Amino acid sequence: MRSFRKLTDRERPLLEEHLLRVGGDDRVMRFMAGVNDDYVRTHVSRIGWPHAVVTGCFVDGTLRGAAELWFDTPMTGRCELALTVEHDFQGAGIGTELMRRALVLARNRGAETAYLACLPQNRKMQHIVEKMGRTVTTSGRGMTESEIAISGPSHMSLWQEIAGDGIGVIDSLVERMGYPRAAA
Repeated sequence: MRSFRKLTDRERPLLEEHLLRVGGDDRVMRFMAGVNDDYVRTHVSRIGWPHAVVTGCFVDGTLRGAAELWFDTPMTGRCELALTVEHDFQGAGIGTELMRRALVLARNRGAETAYLACLPQNRKMQHIVEKMGRTVTTSGRGMTESEIAISGPSHMSLWQEIAGDGIGVIDSLVERMGYPRAAA
């Protein structure tokens, strides 16, 4: 079973466990450098809700992918976006769905642009950005960047977030109670 939902501050350990499972080249791609476990733990400890919103993809109850939105300050026009999907779960549309959901969350919080940076060899991330109809540019700083323009909130974007939250909570409860999930 695969479900998507926002993480709460109390679920910070789930994000830490997920990021610690991401290793090798995938960790380099996420942090744009080789980083050790202590760096990952410090990164997670710095996530300050409400200055950050984290959406996760749970597969059979375990967090396997995450989208982190970091806002300069709440309700400003700019945020930074980062995605991770564990290696064995890549290529299944999880990263694309996490980005789509993250952009809805950014939109509903008044962001006008979402900034995303990655290493030039991170073709998977660049492909996701391009699937969203956005352009990736190469900077002089040895990375590729994308400034994703975001329109203001709408009834539909607010509904998408609310519906996604409700479905995510229901999926979580159904899974914890051990009920089989109905086919969609």
